[in-house]
Amino acid sequence: MPSELIWEDRGVLHRYWDVVTGDELVQSNHNLYSDPKFKSIEYALAIFSKSVVLKASSTEVRLVAKSDAEASKRNPKLVIAIVGNQAVIRGLANLYRLQYEAIGGPWKVQYFETEEAARRWLSEMLD
Repeated sequence: MPSELIWEDRGVLHRYWDVVTGDELVQSNHNLYSDPKFKSIEYALAIFSKSVVLKASSTEVRLVAKSDAEASKRNPKLVIAIVGNQAVIRGLANLYRLQYEAIGGPWKVQYFETEEAARRWLSEMLD
């Protein structure tokens, strides 16, 4: 699977590279939720590398949003930053955020083009 979870002091860095399918997004989120550390983290930073090819349908993105809304019952104060610099990633990130908010998910979700901007926002949100 073209992703990895890197646990940090207060959260998790979720890196994606290569070709990422909708099924892989669902599976990587499942791996995150099934880890006992998930309940205590404060943020998740998802970074899609510059060379990633994201092959996820809008239906699959909605499934991820629904799954995240369910997971938010175990950790309702999580803050999510999504990083990518491709139009398709920006579009799917916005679709995800809108769908997640429509479901009533409590997490704050924001899209950024750089990791530095995302980390600044996370720092502001968590202090």
